[in-house]
Amino acid sequence: MKSLEIRMSAARQSRHRSCGWFKILPIFLLWSLVSVPGRAYADEFFVETGGVKTRTEAQSLLDAAAAHGLSARVVRRFRRGEGWEFVVRVDGLVDRDAAKEVAASLSRYTGTSVGIYLSAGKDVLPLDEVAVGPAAAPAPPAPTAQPAVLDNPVTVALTPAVLPAGDPVVGMELLAAVIRAHGGGASANTDLGSASSLHFRFERQVWVDEGLLRVWHDYSREGTATRLEIRILEGEGKDSTTLLRKGEGAWILVDGKLLPQEVVPIEETLESFQPDRVLDKALDLARLGSGKTAVYVGSEDEDGRTLARLLVGGSDGGAVLSLGIDQADHRVRDLTVSTSSGKIGWRYGDYHDLPGGPVVPYQIELTRDGTPKERISVLDLASPARAEAVLFSPDSLKKPQ
Repeated sequence: MKSLEIRMSAARQSRHRSCGWFKILPIFLLWSLVSVPGRAYADEFFVETGGVKTRTEAQSLLDAAAAHGLSARVVRRFRRGEGWEFVVRVDGLVDRDAAKEVAASLSRYTGTSVGIYLSAGKDVLPLDEVAVGPAAAPAPPAPTAQPAVLDNPVTVALTPAVLPAGDPVVGMELLAAVIRAHGGGASANTDLGSASSLHFRFERQVWVDEGLLRVWHDYSREGTATRLEIRILEGEGKDSTTLLRKGEGAWILVDGKLLPQEVVPIEETLESFQPDRVLDKALDLARLGSGKTAVYVGSEDEDGRTLARLLVGGSDGGAVLSLGIDQADHRVRDLTVSTSSGKIGWRYGDYHDLPGGPVVPYQIELTRDGTPKERISVLDLASPARAEAVLFSPDSLKKPQ
């Protein structure tokens, strides 16, 4: 576990970041509770065909699979915007390799594309897709270094401004509207950080030299007890579950072994996975106006939206931020700051209004000089009345979840 202790030390050092917009959640925090290479949980994989409109079509696919000895079933589901559909599904696959083999067979027998999925708690996470095609001519591997960015951006075309460009009065009015649209200056960080009961599930993708690292997190807190479950969906690492009970102890479950840990390092590391730390930039959008000046510089059309471009700077001569603001709801879709080492950007989408005031984008992407580096997808963020007590018992780590 020495490597784990080194990563925890790195996570502790990250707490001393500056408070300006130059600070970025360090990528290495992702590794602070991920150990050496391994594979994900082995009993929650399944594969299924693409959807068809009628049960008769699905039954034909099922019969084709059954004729080759493949045990499958038909599942009916509702797809938003398209209505009911049917898929042929194979459950109970022991690991990802087995799922790939079954997916290839199901695709070959049915003549359809087949997806590979992992059930993680309440989430169903897509892993791979096996496309229809001759086995002798496999498709080239999918690139991992250049992912698609949020909201499918297109080449930006400037349009005639509906507001007077360069007007600081209009700029300040727009900035005030942005602050209201993001929660009216509410202390979102404080609210999420101090909630006595909290549940936060998210997936993080990081593009590193070795390729794509994709990790699922399930963070729960109840009073002084905290639990974090990590599953590696793609890339190097091992699944783990960490439990902290202040005043009692801390434990990590990895490779089926329950290992006692020192409380203080675990406590400091778990803080890095709180929503107010993972989402800090997005939550700070509610407080952009403190001591800032703003100038409206024009509007632009992007992917069906009209974005007002706003330059926001500190009255003390600090860094200038470029904001792309959706003129329909006044919420920030992109934010860019120029530094001596290049341009750092954030893209935001899928906004949710949480009870109590915080407005949170559930899709966040970090870029450097226009190249995607990290993406966060929030799956659930809530303050339940009370979490299940059994989750925070050391005995729960000894049993399959």
